[in-house]
Amino acid sequence: MSDVGDHPVGEPVEGGPAVRPPGEPIEGRHVWLEPLDPSAHAAGLFKRSHAAAEDEAIWTYMTYGPFDGVEEMHAWVVANAASTDPRFFAVVDLRVRGPRPSASASRSRASSVRT
Repeated sequence: MSDVGDHPVGEPVEGGPAVRPPGEPIEGRHVWLEPLDPSAHAAGLFKRSHAAAEDEAIWTYMTYGPFDGVEEMHAWVVANAASTDPRFFAVVDLRVRGPRPSASASRSRASSVRT
């Protein structure tokens, strides 16, 4: 195990052939994965992921973000919403129907999407 800053990184995981996730909502028991939509998700995602200084830690393993403002995040969402590999989703909390930070699934990197 190695570290990225103060955050541990585990050992690589072996997986089987990956399947492209669907381009439609996936409902689970606690969350709903909605395909990323700039008008529906960008502002809420920015608010949830940039509310406090300690929120910056969620960006440790991302190749993008944190964003300087909601407009910058909106531009990133616009640029990536139509991607199919990786396919980006907003994670919606079913208790409050509010967006949580986004997730992505790539046919070349993920063997399944689990909710």
